[in-house]
Amino acid sequence: MSSQDPYTDPATGLLRNKLSITSAAELDRVEAEVTSLRLVQLRERDLPGDYDLAHLQAFHRFIFSDVYPWAGQLRTVAIAKDDLFCLPQHLEGFAADVFGRLARRDGYLRGLDRPEFLDKLTELLADINALHPFREGNGRAQRAFLAQLARDAGHPLRWEPMNPEQNVAASQAAHRGDNQPLRLMLDELVEVTPAETATPAEPAQDHPARTAGSSFTPPEGNRAVPGENDVAPETPSRSRHLGAPRNKTQDPATPARGRSEPNPTTRGDRAGTTSSLAPPSDREVSYRLEQPDPDAVLGLHEVEIASG
Repeated sequence: MSSQDPYTDPATGLLRNKLSITSAAELDRVEAEVTSLRLVQLRERDLPGDYDLAHLQAFHRFIFSDVYPWAGQLRTVAIAKDDLFCLPQHLEGFAADVFGRLARRDGYLRGLDRPEFLDKLTELLADINALHPFREGNGRAQRAFLAQLARDAGHPLRWEPMNPEQNVAASQAAHRGDNQPLRLMLDELVEVTPAETATPAEPAQDHPARTAGSSFTPPEGNRAVPGENDVAPETPSRSRHLGAPRNKTQDPATPARGRSEPNPTTRGDRAGTTSSLAPPSDREVSYRLEQPDPDAVLGLHEVEIASG
């Protein structure tokens, strides 16, 4: 590692946190407890937004703001897990491409039958994994984000039964351009509604290799999936896709992408969702909240592969 990670305390090697915790075990325990409270709240009420990058940031901020001072902020350093995730200078551009397609081409995944919904959800998850916009906590934030999106689309998504090892393997396959394992996993997690007849999962269309990888936090303790922490490799050349907008030759049938204009008629505008969820009170967190931000490597660092 060529440079000091600004998100970590050089004395302890831990992410700088608001709770002044210097023990890895203690930070892991407290983070799991605090974020679990927030995730429960997100299952009970929607977090208003337009299902874009800003909305994803709002989810991350809501979940981690009691632990990390940089919660909800885009990382400023390169991170990797085997291969690099999207480079920080390309985060906003790549996100505009990903969420622009979600809004314009895919209509926020609404009005789709189950097979088509699974195809689109698989592609979206693989892309958000490749984006990996935060220094830590990407997995939990994107899972909460996608659960609400799926609920709004009429296809409830339950992450609790997810197998961490299967998730890691599926994420790695998606990175190589094979989305089928990821689709098969999601097929087991997306509920079959009463109006639907169970249909066999169809093979997912392969996509160009992407630096993907995101796994769901195991139900136990809401911790990051073992082996999913991203690391900052010393040789950037190992990355196949550094997050720049996708090669135009990837999908000739896909229309030009870009930043989409929010559509008030297709966003998460459900009844009773106009008020924002407030951070938990100090009584919910029995620790002091104060300290600088921890999770960004000026060089390259290991970050959770979608599990965090």
